Amino acid sequence: MDTLHTIGFYVSTAISVAGALSVAFLPDRRRRGVALGAVAIGVAGLYLSLSAGFAALVALACYGGCAVLLAGPAYRIVESVTGTIWRQLGAIAAAGL
Repeated sequence: MDTLHTIGFYVSTAISVAGALSVAFLPDRRRRGVALGAVAIGVAGLYLSLSAGFAALVALACYGGCAVLLAGPAYRIVESVTGTIWRQLGAIAAAGL
């Protein structure tokens, strides 16, 4: 692997992980939507560093669409049933898997 591809891979991985943790731990849905957009950019960067351009476009479209839906006003969440501590514990358990 080329040095530039290696740097791009690790930077994209860091963006993806930071965005995913932000999606799990941020309280506001708009900020979670922006964080999911960052995950989209990170995953697309991962695919680009592996020379998979079409997969990068598909991932960017899918994750970007989900980010727009999450940040939009029509998205409904149920916060009264699941508190923030359970969501955070679930995110940690999912990361452990």
